[in-house]
Amino acid sequence: MAKGDSIWEAAEGSKHLTDLVEESIQLDGEAYETALQGGLEHVVEHLARAWHFRRLTRQEVSELDEDTFWRLSNSIPNLAMCWELVLPE
Repeated sequence: MAKGDSIWEAAEGSKHLTDLVEESIQLDGEAYETALQGGLEHVVEHLARAWHFRRLTRQEVSELDEDTFWRLSNSIPNLAMCWELVLPE
């Protein structure tokens, strides 16, 4: 993935986050929870791809098997090397 592709993924994540905030203002209850979960998942996928694929060529990304692509799209980068998993209460 070229530098421009990583920047595009980050910009898409930002756009979707802005859209989610605007949409969420209008929602309550279960509709809010559902929109928040789906929207944040989509944003995280873009940000994860921006990071994990930053050094891959488009050809290398296109050759990833579906499981690897999905895993890297849904694996949150530990950029500061100090995050910990916090489970829902």
